[in-house]
Amino acid sequence: MIKPQSNRSGRIDLGLGYSSGTDFPSLIEAQNASFNDFYASGFQRLFTKINPVKDTMEKMWTLEFKDFRFGKSYRTVEEAIAKGLSYEVPVYAKVQLLNNKTGEIKEQEIFIADLPIMTEDGVFVFNGVRRVVTHQIVRAEGVLYEVDEKLPYRTLHKVRLMPGMGPWYEIDTNRHNVISMRVLPKRPKVLITELLRVFGWETDDEIRKLFADVDTDEENKYIEATLARDFTKSKEEAVISIYNKLRPDESVTIDSAEKYIKSNFFNVRKFNLGKIGRYQLNRKLGTSYDINNPDEVMLYPKDIILIVKRLIQTNNGVIPADDIDHLCNRRIRSVGEILERQLIAGIGRLEKNIKDKMSLYGQDAKVTPSMLVGTKPIAASIQSFFGANALSSFMDQTNILSELENKRKVTAGGPGGITKERATFSIREVHNSHYSKFDPVTSPESANIGVVTQLAMLARINEFGFLEAPYRRVLKVVKNNKAVLEGRILSEDLMSGKKTIAKADTTIDKALAEKISAVKEIKEVKVKSFISDEVVYFDAMDEEGFYISSATVGTDEQGNITDKLVPVRHKGDFVLEDVSAVDFVDVLAGQQAGLGMALVPFVSHNDAMRALTGANQQRQAVPLIKQESPLIGTGMEETVARQSSWGVFAEDDGEVYYVDGKKVSIKYKKLGLRDYDLISFYRSNDNTCFTQKPILNVGDTFKKGDAIVDGPTMINGELSLGINLKAALMFYEGYNYEDSVIISERIVRDDLLTSIHVREHTVQVRDTELGAETITADIPHVNDRILQKLDMQGIVRTGVKVKAGDILVGVVAPRGEKELTAEERLLRAIFGESASDVRDNSLRMPHGEEGIVIRSQILSADQGDKLQPGVLHEVKVWVADTKKVDFGDKIAGRH
Repeated sequence: MIKPQSNRSGRIDLGLGYSSGTDFPSLIEAQNASFNDFYASGFQRLFTKINPVKDTMEKMWTLEFKDFRFGKSYRTVEEAIAKGLSYEVPVYAKVQLLNNKTGEIKEQEIFIADLPIMTEDGVFVFNGVRRVVTHQIVRAEGVLYEVDEKLPYRTLHKVRLMPGMGPWYEIDTNRHNVISMRVLPKRPKVLITELLRVFGWETDDEIRKLFADVDTDEENKYIEATLARDFTKSKEEAVISIYNKLRPDESVTIDSAEKYIKSNFFNVRKFNLGKIGRYQLNRKLGTSYDINNPDEVMLYPKDIILIVKRLIQTNNGVIPADDIDHLCNRRIRSVGEILERQLIAGIGRLEKNIKDKMSLYGQDAKVTPSMLVGTKPIAASIQSFFGANALSSFMDQTNILSELENKRKVTAGGPGGITKERATFSIREVHNSHYSKFDPVTSPESANIGVVTQLAMLARINEFGFLEAPYRRVLKVVKNNKAVLEGRILSEDLMSGKKTIAKADTTIDKALAEKISAVKEIKEVKVKSFISDEVVYFDAMDEEGFYISSATVGTDEQGNITDKLVPVRHKGDFVLEDVSAVDFVDVLAGQQAGLGMALVPFVSHNDAMRALTGANQQRQAVPLIKQESPLIGTGMEETVARQSSWGVFAEDDGEVYYVDGKKVSIKYKKLGLRDYDLISFYRSNDNTCFTQKPILNVGDTFKKGDAIVDGPTMINGELSLGINLKAALMFYEGYNYEDSVIISERIVRDDLLTSIHVREHTVQVRDTELGAETITADIPHVNDRILQKLDMQGIVRTGVKVKAGDILVGVVAPRGEKELTAEERLLRAIFGESASDVRDNSLRMPHGEEGIVIRSQILSADQGDKLQPGVLHEVKVWVADTKKVDFGDKIAGRH
C-alpha cells in the first residue's frame, strides 16, 4: 500500500521502498571495495606468484619479498589537481636475500613504486586529472558447455576449461562420438582416454568403470568409441603418444615427457584455476575444494573426469548446455582486479631482471637486495595502466549525475574484451538474467550500444565478481511468538488437539496473538504470504531456483500480500502464479533500472527509445545559473545529491555558527565546531563550472542529515538539473520542424538557461638555446591599452574582462643576433637595445573566446614544483564565460 509523504521540496512522494537518501546503499561501493581489497593484499598476492626468486641454476641466490607497507601520500587531492601531479603513495617491500652456499641472509626495505590511490568519491587523480576505471564484464573462469556449431546435422557439445591463469583447453565430441582435447593450438588433439592413462587409469576396464554411470546411451557410447580410436594400452605408451603430438621434433625420456604433460595441467605457475575458477567448478561439478586455500585452487585429475562425465550427460540431453550470455557465466572485473592483472606483466619482467643480475654478480659476497631489485618495470606498468589503458578513462564531469554514472559504467570492451566491430547481437541484447543487475535501457546511442551499459540501482558485486540483486523474503510460516503473529492472516484452521483456536482467513489481532502464543505445543503457525523485512542478495544462478515477484504486488498495511495471482520470474521465464508459490519480492519497485533511468518520472509508460534518450541526456545537462527543483520527481534526486560528494550534509544536530562564500562553520551538539571550506568556480573535466552554495544562515538550527551546502546542480540537497518551463506541443509556422524547439525571448533575457563555463589556459616558460624566456609586462610593440590588464609580474589581473587576442601572460624570449638593416638600426636607436633583442611569446586569449579572469597560478621549478625538463615556470589562467542559450544548443526534457 502506497503512503504519500511530503518531502523537503514540497513534492508528494509516492515512492516504494527506501524513504530517503540517507538509508540508500552506496552507489560507488563496487569501486571502493575493489580498490580497498587491492590496497590491503594486492601486492602480497602479486609477489606470491614469483616468490622465491632463484638464480638460473638455483644454486647461488634465493631472494624473497616479505612484507609490504604504504607510506604517506606526498600531497593532498587538491594540491595534486592544482599542480598537475598524481595523488599517490609510495610502496615499500621488505626483501630478504639468502646466499645458498654461506647461509648468510641480508634484509633491506626497498622502494617498489608510487601507487595512485582512490579518493573517497571513487576517482583517481593522475597527472592532475580526475580519472575513473570502468568495470569490465568478461567470461567467468571455470567450465562452459556449449553447442558445437561445426556439427549442424547433430547436436553435440564441447566444453571449455578456462583458468584464471594459463591457456584455455577445449574438450569436444566429433560425429563418431570420440572425445578429445586440444592442449596446444595448431597441434593434433589428444584423446581423453590417452590423457586418463597418463593420470593413472591405465587399463580400458578402469576407464570404462569411471564413466559407467553416465555413458548409458546404447546408440551413442562415447567412451567405447574413444577407446576404439586409442591404440595405447599402457601409461608409457600414452605418454609417448601425447608427447609426440605436442612436440614431434624433440626426443625425451618417458619421465621427462610425463612431467611435461602433467605440468600443462597441474603446475600452478603454468595453469591455475584461481579462486573464481575453483568456485565455478565446485558449483557445476559438485566438488567441495576450499576456494580460500591457495593449494586447492589448482586442477585435479578428478576434475577432468567430472568434466567429461558432464559432457557425456550434456550430449545425452540429461543436462542442458550453458547459456554463454547468462550472468552466471559472466562476471565483473573491477578496478582492483584490473590493476592487479596489469601489474602481472611488470612482475614477470622484474623476476627476469633479478635472475639476470644474479647471474651477472655470481657469488659476489657484497651483493645486497637493492642491487638485484630494479623496480622500473612495476612503475612503468602502473603509469601505463592509468595513462594509456582503455579502461582508465577521463571522468565525465558535466554534472554530478554524470560523475556517478561514469563510476557505475560497465563495458565488455578493453584489454581481453571485445571490440564494438566484433560484438554480436547476442552480446548486445538484454538477457533475462540482467533483471535487477543491469539497466535494460541505458546504453550509448552509437556503435557501442549494448557493449557499454550501467549497473542497476541496487546491484552489487560479490567477492567473486558476480552481480547480485536484493530481494525481500516472503514468509508463509512464522514462529509462535505474539510479536510476530500480530497482523498476520491464518492460511488454515489453527488447531490445538481437537480444539479449533481460530479459523482460516482470520486476521490475528493482539488478543488472538496472546492466546495462540500461550499454547506451548504449537511451535509454528501457517499464515498467508507476507513480505518480511529480511533482505537477501542472490546472484543469477542462485535466484533461478526461486519464484520472485515484483515489489508492486498488492499488500495491506501489515505487508500481507492481497493479490491471488501475481507475476513471477522463475528459471528465466515470466509467468503468473498463485501467491502461495512466491518466495521473494523485489526490494524496490524500480530496482531493475539504472540511476539515470530511475530519475525519469513514470518511465514505465515511456517507449524504450525515449527512456534511453531521457536517461542519457540528463548526463549532458550543464549546471545553470538559475536552476529549479523539479515539480515531479522519482524520489532518487536526494540519493544522487547525497552520494555525489559535492553537497555537505549535517553529521549531527546543531546550529550554524558562521557563513560566507568561502566557509561555513557549524556548531554540533556532540561533535563541537566544524569548518567546511567551500569550492567556487571549479573547472570540471568538461569545462563546466562547479560551485558550492551555503543554504542556511547564521543561527539556523538543523537535524542530522539535513543539507547545509548545495553543490552544483543541487537545490536543498536534491538533484536539480534544469528549470521548470511551460511547454506547448504545437506547430509554429514550421519553425519547430522535426526536433527544433522555439523559446521565448524572456528565457534569454532573464538568464533562465544561462550557464557558466570555465576554461584553463596554460603557458610554459622555457630555457631556450638563446637564453631563458621571461615573464614580464614590458612587451615590445604592444598597445598600452592591452598591457593595462597585466599586473607587475606580467600576468593578467583577477576580475579583468578579456576578449580574443588579449594577453593573459606576457612572455618574451631572447632573439638571435643578425646583421641589421638600415630601418632596424633606426628603430634600435629610437626605442633602445631591448626592443629588438626579444621576441613576443605571450599567451593570448584564443580566437572566439572571451570571459572574466577568475584565478591564476604560477608554478616554478626553483620552488620545488615538478615541471617538464627545460621548463622554468608554468603559468595557468582560468577564465569564466557566461553562455546564454543560443541556436544549436540542445534543450530536452526527461522524456
